[in-house]
Amino acid sequence: MQNSTEINLANFNDGDVSQSFNYSNQWWNIPYEYEDRYNTNDSQQLLIICVIAIENNIFKIFIAQLDTQEIKYSYSVQDSKITNAVNDPFRQLILLVNNQGQTLVFNYSLKLIKIIQNSCLKQAKISFDSYFIYSICPNDIIIYNGLSFQQQYPKIQSGLKEVTNIVNIQYDNLFIITQKLNSLLVKLSFNSQYELIQIIDQEGMQLSKVELNKDSNNNIFLEMLFSSYRNIFYQIIPLSKKQSCNIEILQQIRPLENIYFLIELSNSLNTLQSSQQKLSVFKINYLDQQYIQSIDLDNIQEKNIDPNKLLSLVIQSSVIFNNIYWSKNQINSQNIRNVLINNMSLNIIDSITLNQNAEMKNFQLIDIILNVENTLNISNFDQVYLQNIKFNSKKLGNNQIIISNNKLVIIENITIDSIQTEQLTFYLSDNVNLVIKQIFINKLSKNNIFQIQNNQYIDIQDIQVFDAILISVFQISLCLKLNITNIYLKQVNSTQLLYLQGIAEIQVSQITVNSSNQVKILTIEPFYEKNIQYTCLSDVIQCISVLNSKEVSFDIQASNTSISDFYIYQSSISKTCFQVQSTNLVITNFKIEEVQPQLDGTLIQSQYINNNKYVFLQIFDFQNCIINNLTSLNNQITVLSINQQPDNVGNFTMNFSRLSSQEINEPLIELNFVDTILFNEVLIENNVLKQNLYTSIAYVSQCNSITINNSQFKNNTNFNGIGGSLYVFNCLHILIQNSIFKQNKCLRLNGGAISIQNFVNIAQVNIQKCQFILNSAAFSTGGAINLSYANLIIENSNVTSNTAIIGGGIYYEQVIPDFVLEKSNNISNNKNKIINNYAKIFGHNIGSTIRKIDIDLKNIKIPKGSVKILGERQIEIREFKSGNQITFEGIQLLDEENNPIKMSNINITEFQFYSSDIQSFVQSLSVSLNWDQSNKKIQVIGQVQSKQVINNGINLQSQIMYMPQRSMSLQIVLDTLPNLIDSKRNTFFLQDQFQKNFTINFTSCSIGEITVQQIDSIICQECPKGKYSLDQYSTSCKQCPDSAKECHGSTINLKNGYWRENNKTDIIIYCNKNPEFCQAESPDSKVIFFFPLKTGLLIES
Repeated sequence: MQNSTEINLANFNDGDVSQSFNYSNQWWNIPYEYEDRYNTNDSQQLLIICVIAIENNIFKIFIAQLDTQEIKYSYSVQDSKITNAVNDPFRQLILLVNNQGQTLVFNYSLKLIKIIQNSCLKQAKISFDSYFIYSICPNDIIIYNGLSFQQQYPKIQSGLKEVTNIVNIQYDNLFIITQKLNSLLVKLSFNSQYELIQIIDQEGMQLSKVELNKDSNNNIFLEMLFSSYRNIFYQIIPLSKKQSCNIEILQQIRPLENIYFLIELSNSLNTLQSSQQKLSVFKINYLDQQYIQSIDLDNIQEKNIDPNKLLSLVIQSSVIFNNIYWSKNQINSQNIRNVLINNMSLNIIDSITLNQNAEMKNFQLIDIILNVENTLNISNFDQVYLQNIKFNSKKLGNNQIIISNNKLVIIENITIDSIQTEQLTFYLSDNVNLVIKQIFINKLSKNNIFQIQNNQYIDIQDIQVFDAILISVFQISLCLKLNITNIYLKQVNSTQLLYLQGIAEIQVSQITVNSSNQVKILTIEPFYEKNIQYTCLSDVIQCISVLNSKEVSFDIQASNTSISDFYIYQSSISKTCFQVQSTNLVITNFKIEEVQPQLDGTLIQSQYINNNKYVFLQIFDFQNCIINNLTSLNNQITVLSINQQPDNVGNFTMNFSRLSSQEINEPLIELNFVDTILFNEVLIENNVLKQNLYTSIAYVSQCNSITINNSQFKNNTNFNGIGGSLYVFNCLHILIQNSIFKQNKCLRLNGGAISIQNFVNIAQVNIQKCQFILNSAAFSTGGAINLSYANLIIENSNVTSNTAIIGGGIYYEQVIPDFVLEKSNNISNNKNKIINNYAKIFGHNIGSTIRKIDIDLKNIKIPKGSVKILGERQIEIREFKSGNQITFEGIQLLDEENNPIKMSNINITEFQFYSSDIQSFVQSLSVSLNWDQSNKKIQVIGQVQSKQVINNGINLQSQIMYMPQRSMSLQIVLDTLPNLIDSKRNTFFLQDQFQKNFTINFTSCSIGEITVQQIDSIICQECPKGKYSLDQYSTSCKQCPDSAKECHGSTINLKNGYWRENNKTDIIIYCNKNPEFCQAESPDSKVIFFFPLKTGLLIES
C-alpha cells in the first residue's frame, strides 16, 4: 500500500478531494523514522489507497483499487472526528486517532479490530515498530503490544514534557524519548515506572540517526546523531552494564566558535552527570583553520569516571589537510588520561607543554602534517606514540619536539622532507623504552634530527636519508641497550649518522650508504660526566654496505666489539675509514673492493701520494682481535693497521683472508707492538708497494710471537722497501709453516719474499714445510729469505730458483743460523732442498759474508832461487833475499759454499741501483798485507792493499825487507772483518779464517850483492852495471877495472888480452907475451885452464 497526496476517482466530487488533501499532511507526522515504513515483503504488490473524506460532518474511510479506480471497502465514523491516521504495512493495519482519546484499529478490509485508549483527547500521535504500537501525547506515552493490542508497560507519564517521539532500542528494554528540549534514555519495566538512564541535551536539534553497535570486545553501545541547520551533535552511550560512554563534538564554521564549543561541552557534561555512565572517550572534530580549545574536564563527577578505564581525549579532523592551530591553550585536567590527536595539519604556534603534573598516561599524535613554530614538550607519560607524521615543508617553524620522562615512546613513520629550518630536532631524554622506526629524511640541510640522552632501551628501525647535507641524524648518549637496524643513505654529504656515547650494549645492522660524501657513519665512544666514564660494554655491528661513496668513516671505542658482513665498493677514504679501539674484537666477512685514497676532496692517484697513510681498518688498545674472511681486492690503501702501546698485551689472529691486486704506497697490513700474531690460511697475491723505503706488503714490528700457517704469498712486488711480501722487524719468535712464497720481488732492498731484521734480541725463526720458489731481490740480498740478527731453523722446506745479488736463496748477517751450523758440521737431518738458486756476486743458495781468503800457490810470484812450500796452515817461502819482491796474483775471497766472489759480474750501470748495503760491501771490499809492524827492521813497500778485482781475483805486489838469515810472518788479510755469532751469542769466526799466512825465510846475500842498510833493514843489493863485488859480506861495490869490458853483480867481463885465475878473484893479468891467446871477449873463451910448466905458465882456452 502506498501513501499518496493525489487521487483521481470518478465518483468523488472536488470538495471531497480537496479535504483529503488537507488531511494528507497528517498522514505521517513523526520526525524520526526508526525503520522503513514500507512493507517490502508484500508479495501481492497491492495497488490500493486509503482515502479519508468528510461528508456532512461524517468522516468516511475508503479503500480503493488504483488500477481500476474501484472503491473496494468503506467505513463511516460516527460521533467523532479523525485527527491523525497511520498506515502499518507490517501488520496491514490502519490506525485512526479521533478527538475522543481513542485510536481505531482497522485492517485493510476496513474491519474494526480494536479501539485503544490515548492519554490525551486529540493531540495523540501514533507510532509503531515491529513489536509495539505507541500512543504519544505531549506529557505521557502508552505502549501497546503490536499483536494483542494490550498495554505492554505501565503508562509513562512522570518527567515528560513536550514529547515528540519514542524509539525502541530493541536492547534490554531501553527506549529513547525525544522531547523538544532534550532526549531521555530510559529503561522500562513491566511492573514499575521507568528508570532514567541518561538525559541528552539537544535543544533545537532533531534526532537524525540511531544505531546499536558492538565493538571488537563485544561491548554494546548506542550511537545517536542530532542535527540542526547550525550544528551537529554526536553521542555515544555504552549500553553494557558498567560500560563507559563517549562524547563527540563536531565543530562548525561560525563566528565565536569557541563559545559554542564551551556550550556544547557544558551540555555534554551535564547530560553525563544526569546518567550513571562512565565517560571513556571525549572526541572533538575540528574543521579547517580552527584553533584547538582549552579543555578542562575536571568538573566530571566521580560517578561518571571509571577508575579502571582511562578517560581519552580525541582531537581530530575529517581531512588531514585541514589546518588546525594550537596556541597557548592547554589540555589541563586531572581526569584526562589519554590524549589522541590525529588526522590534521597541525600547527603548534606557541610552546606547548603537556602533562607537567604527570596526571596523563598516554599521548598519541597520529596521521599529522606537523609544523612546530617553537617547541612541543611531551613528558611524564606511560606511553607516547608519534605515528604517520609528515613535517610541513612549507612552514619555517623551529620544529623542536622534546620528549622526556616517559615509560614508552614510539616514533613511527615520520617524513621530514625539504624542511627549510635548521632547528628540526627531536630531543628525547630520560625515557625508559624508545622505539624509532620508518623515518624518511629527504633534502635536508644543517639539522640535528634526533638528540637522545639517558634513555634505557632504544630500538631504531627503517631509516632512510636522501639528498641531505650537514645534518646529524642520531646523537645518542647514556643508554643501557640500543638496537639499530635497516638504515639507508643516498646522496648524503658532510653528515654524521650515528654518534653514540656511553651506551652499554649496542647492536647495529643493515646500514647501506650509497653515492655519499664525508659521512661519519658510526661513532661509538665513552661518555664523561663528573669524572665518571661510561663505556660501551658490547657492540655488534653487521651487514654494512658502502657503495660509490667518498670519505666515509667509523670510529668505535668499546670493551667488546663484533663486526661482520661489511662491504665497501668503489669508494674513497681520507686517512682512516674504520677505527676500532676495543678490548675484545671479532671481525668477520669484510670485503673491501676498489677503494682509493681521497685528499682534500680530490681523488689522488697512487703514484702521487707522498708521506700520507690511508688506512681502511685501524685497530689499537685490544687484548684479543680476530679477523675472519677479510677480502681486499683492487685497492690503493692500507687495509689493516694495528698500533698497540708498547706495554699492552694483545693477541691478533687473521683467518681465511685474501688480499689481492692492490697498488699501494704504504703496507697493505701493518702490525706494531702486538704480543702474538697468527696468520692462518691467508692469501696475499698480486700486490704492488711502490714508494715506501722502510716497509713491505705485510709489515710486522715489535712483536713477541708470529705464526704464519697454511698461507700463500704470491707475485707481490715491493719497489723500494724491504721484503717482497713480508718484513718482520724486532720480533722475537717467528714460525712459518705449510706456506708458499712464490714469485715475490723486492726490487731495491733485501728479501725477495721475506726479510726479518732485529736490533736488540736475536729473532728465533722456524720454517717448516714451506716453499720458496722464484722469488728475487733484484738489487740486494736474500732472494727468498733475508735475515739480520736472526737465527733460522728450517725443516722439510724447498728453497729453489730464487735470485739475488748476494744470497740467492737465503741471506743472513750478524748471526749464523743453526741450520747452517748443522749443515757445515754434517749433522743436519732437516730434509731441505736449498738448490738451484742464483746470486750474482756470491752465495748462490746461502750467502752471508766472506768466509775465507785463498790463493793458488802458482799465483805467488817470487824471485828465481826462492822456493814456495805449501804447509798445513801456511805457505813457506825459502831462500828469499831481503829487499826482493813478491807478487800475489788472483787472491780469492770465498763464500761459505767455497765459491769465489764474482766481482766481475757487477755492471757499472746497475751498480747505482744496488742497495746501499751491497754498495758499501763492494766499496769496502779490500785485502792487504799484514806483518809485525812493531819490528822496525821489517819493511814492506809497494802495493800492500788493493780492492781492485781482476779476473775475479785481487793482486798485491810488494818489496819485503828485513835481515839476512832471519825469518818473518806475513799475512794477506781481509780489511773489513765480518762479525758473525751463533744463536747462543758465541763468536763464530776465528781470525785465521780471514787471512792467508806466510813465513818468509831470508837467506844471505849472494856474491855480487852487497848488504845495504835500508833504514833499520838490511837488504841484499846487486852491484849495478859498472860495479862488482866478489865478497858476499861487502857493503859496497868495486868500480869496474879498465881491463874489464863490463861489470855487474859478481860478473867481470875482461877485455881481450887480459885474464884472471877464476871468477872469484879480481886479480887481472895482461897477457903481454902472447896477447892473441887471451881472447876474453870471444864467445869461445869460456874456460881457462892453468898448466904449470917449467919454463912458465901455459895458458889455454
